[in-house]
Amino acid sequence: MNDPGPSDTNNPLEDDIVLLDNAAVLEKRVSKRANSLPVSDERVKIHRKAAFCFRAKQTSEAIPHGDSSDEDCVIIEELTTVKKSEKTPCQINADRDAALKRYRGIQEVRKADKIRMREIENMSADLFVKDPHLLENYFHRWKVNDSNPPNMKHRIKMIRALIERTGRKIRSLNLQSLEDNEIYWLSHSADYFPRPRSRFLITEDIAEGQHRLPIAMYSDIETDSTRVVLPPSFNYITENNANSLPPAYFDMYFKHREACEISCGCKEELDGRGCWQNEDCPCYKMNVKMRQLQRKAKSFNHPPTEFKTYDPCYVLESGDDDFNIKVGFACSSSCACSGNCANNVLRYATDPIFGLELYRRDKSLGFGVRTMTFIPNGSPVFEFVGELTSHSSCTIPTTWVPLAKVLKENLPPDIMHTYASGWYVDPKTSGNVARFVSHGCFPNLAFYRVYSKGLAPHQAHLVFFAMEDLPAGTELYFDYGPDYLKESGVIECLCNTLGCTRTATFEKLAKLDDESVKTLLEMRLHDKHRQRDWINDVLADADLSTDDEA
Repeated sequence: MNDPGPSDTNNPLEDDIVLLDNAAVLEKRVSKRANSLPVSDERVKIHRKAAFCFRAKQTSEAIPHGDSSDEDCVIIEELTTVKKSEKTPCQINADRDAALKRYRGIQEVRKADKIRMREIENMSADLFVKDPHLLENYFHRWKVNDSNPPNMKHRIKMIRALIERTGRKIRSLNLQSLEDNEIYWLSHSADYFPRPRSRFLITEDIAEGQHRLPIAMYSDIETDSTRVVLPPSFNYITENNANSLPPAYFDMYFKHREACEISCGCKEELDGRGCWQNEDCPCYKMNVKMRQLQRKAKSFNHPPTEFKTYDPCYVLESGDDDFNIKVGFACSSSCACSGNCANNVLRYATDPIFGLELYRRDKSLGFGVRTMTFIPNGSPVFEFVGELTSHSSCTIPTTWVPLAKVLKENLPPDIMHTYASGWYVDPKTSGNVARFVSHGCFPNLAFYRVYSKGLAPHQAHLVFFAMEDLPAGTELYFDYGPDYLKESGVIECLCNTLGCTRTATFEKLAKLDDESVKTLLEMRLHDKHRQRDWINDVLADADLSTDDEA
């Protein structure tokens, strides 16, 4: 059957656009007529999307990224307005043709974005298959969505803390008190920003081959090389640069090096258990000793976060002293196992196994990072790398005391004394991809300290961990801290994450009870899993999964 064309007024499907007020009738009519029309007919797709979009808002379901988007809904609204307007038939047809042209363009861009993400995802999968340790211990987890994450309570508490930070305390309403569109925007993940129709490639790999996978850098706001605003001079490194530390520090360290170093003589095994749970492994024993810091914390009422190579490192609880009690220790290349064991959470953090991309999507923002592959909840994503610096004096918080006791038991007094200086990782001129991660009021990354080879200050590593399942296309965020806006001079936050006070829905979110917040988070998680299914073409609904392929 020939395509009647977008301006063919004899096509009865065009009358359906006025039925958006009755989603059930629209779905029924679209379903009936779609069987007699070619699947490639874009009007059929728009009607399907319109029905799905409206149904989702009516039933408080999140619209999966692969099925519909904000711009789709705008176009549908334009078509509705066109039909109800008093324009002449020629004007109506012209407006409808323009809207359909925009729709085709959006689908082409979305398909190109999807193809790019699948290419990178296949590169990651190839890494997993070629690495026997990843294939044996991690590949199966990478393929499964985490539908019931154990850290859901922690995520709810994070939302509560954001709300209480603004001085609000009364939270008693449920979802039924909100409008349908408010529920939709609260439950719809805002972490995915599709690429624009055109973008400028600044470099194919900012790491210049230093990682397993290339990290491309794009500008999505300029398409002309003469207008692209490049970041300041930046030296890409894969490990902390300690050259700026005073020579006296290293003279002292090498003097006590033998007493400072920790390594094991365990045998490398494919399942990684040569070190993990091995009571004779010095590295694992130190990891367990660090884990006890969480058990001794006042707020401890949950299983501790375990820093291990292949299993998820779930963040189940947090507090003001997180950075000083959630600490791990990892095997290294100095060990007999060469770090190829289950006790080395740094193994894939120092050289990421997930595809990443740098991009700039807004003139008011700098470059951000988005993942181009699926990252499971609890996975170490990458290390935060830069110039190691220290200051002559530092006010040590009281929460540091438990960790200080462990360090004091395992370090010579001279090395222990160096902790009195403030130690920092400065990525301004030298760093890695983590330097570009943006602030998010409701972050999807958390970073913690992991020691390796010893407990001296320069042997500490800062590692980012995923706090939820992150499908391809998700922008990565971590919380810069409650005083970030004030100290940086930023007028307002632009992260647009759930819980950001700048969002239009924050006032509604602040009034919800914990059970409603949990429901919203579950809906957002479902939305993320649908996004991942869209990337991998495994949507159960055949009509929706083929929309972007036509």
